[in-house]
Amino acid sequence: MRRGGAALVSWLACSAAAQRSPRIVNGVTAVEFSLPYQVSIAAQSRHNPHSFYHSCGGSLIHASWVLTAAHCFPSWPPVAAAHQIRVHFHHLNRSAAQNHACAQVLSVSEIHVHEAYNNRTLANDIALVRLASAAACAEPSSPSYDESMLV
Repeated sequence: MRRGGAALVSWLACSAAAQRSPRIVNGVTAVEFSLPYQVSIAAQSRHNPHSFYHSCGGSLIHASWVLTAAHCFPSWPPVAAAHQIRVHFHHLNRSAAQNHACAQVLSVSEIHVHEAYNNRTLANDIALVRLASAAACAEPSSPSYDESMLV
């Protein structure tokens, strides 16, 4: 398992319980930019198709792939164009330019929800999201490559 893999598995196992809770229990504020592989999944606003809001979290597992929870996509089938991935955004209310040099907003090309996902029991609550383009700082061929960008 890659560095941090056990933490990711633990996070995914707890994600369903945290989703039902009105707040995070026993959490701590992350040190700014200390979790570069953590991404924000933004969903398109129903009222304004040009506006996106943070709806879920995920982890970069490859420069072009994000691992997240299936419950992050409540509509069926999930629509890739209705989501964006915000990479290296510690401050969700700021633009990419006001965040880290590696901050990007990327389009989604595919969403793969586990075929046995059950939205009532949250069994198999896992999904993979393919990015339309690779996260620059997570791409080994990029001059700005940072290996800590990946879980």
